[in-house]
Amino acid sequence: MNLDAVASLLSRKRSSRSLKRKPASNVWDGAIRSGKTFASLLRWLIYVANAPTSGELVVVAKTSQTAARNVFGPLQDFDLFGELAQYTSYTAGAPSAVILGRRVWVIGANNARAESRLRGLTCAGAYVDEGSLVPQEFFT
Repeated sequence: MNLDAVASLLSRKRSSRSLKRKPASNVWDGAIRSGKTFASLLRWLIYVANAPTSGELVVVAKTSQTAARNVFGPLQDFDLFGELAQYTSYTAGAPSAVILGRRVWVIGANNARAESRLRGLTCAGAYVDEGSLVPQEFFT
């Protein structure tokens, strides 16, 4: 199953509203079980597949445990992503994962001091899970 085949599983509305946006403009909201996680992770896979190699890729969540549960669990779920699931490797608690052959740093941002984990890092892209739970100081 390729990315186009997985994308075809999305509703036309969800597909047009999410997958066609520029990556930097994607902020996901909506009802519970409306497909946000699936669509956002699919968009992230598309981004990772085409990301510039001149910077690092990052997954940010409130904790590394929530990243494991909310991001890497679904990405490794064969029922959800089909054969694409085999291209994600992550061990809970590890500082990095591999997605489509690219190293991706996993950063827990549960308090303002967490920004030091990101400081000095040149990022080519980031997936932020539950961004409203990440302290504003982390981004500032």
